[in-house]
Amino acid sequence: MTSSTSPIHVVITGFEPFGDHAYNPSWDAASAMAEALGARPHLLSVTYSSAAQFARAHLETRAHDPGSRIIFVHLGLAARRDHLAFEERAINRRDHIPDNAERPLNPSLPPEQPLIADDLPRRHTQLPLPRLREHYELLRDADPDLPPSMLSQDCGSYVCNALLYHSLRAAEAARSRGVEADALFIHLPPLSPDAARRTGRALAKSFIALFDDDLIA
Repeated sequence: MTSSTSPIHVVITGFEPFGDHAYNPSWDAASAMAEALGARPHLLSVTYSSAAQFARAHLETRAHDPGSRIIFVHLGLAARRDHLAFEERAINRRDHIPDNAERPLNPSLPPEQPLIADDLPRRHTQLPLPRLREHYELLRDADPDLPPSMLSQDCGSYVCNALLYHSLRAAEAARSRGVEADALFIHLPPLSPDAARRTGRALAKSFIALFDDDLIA
């Protein structure tokens, strides 16, 4: 995607709190990243329905704009990790943990089930995540308080994974219509609000470096 001369529209999302987590740093990070890029952040509910609908609905508004280049940048919390994770793939699976809409109903869910029956078992981003991580780590050299980062092939099996899977699927469908699109997911460790905002600004700088300032809201 970096070879194209078309401007890149970055669509940045963060999540609301979920489960027993009263604070989700992904929203502060997404807000700070969007502000640095002149974009508008999108706050998503932690539900499988929002994960399935968001990218598809956004791309439908650009169905007649074949010159578009769109990248969905999704941020979320991985409460048991101590590093930032650039997720390389999503799997066609969800586990038994209820989302925020299901939780009050206390449903009995199967141990796991596909997100979409008879669809691909996994989907991969086409974005150059190793290079993106390199730019981020260069910034971390100057600011060691930023969380360390890793490339990851384990996006979990909860709503974060579902959002990436559905966004990659929607991006593939958009490319078949002539709209250049892709998606990635970045998991954050538990962070304070200030650290989340600082991380979001560092991610914005990383994207600017990767795409040579070819980013617009």
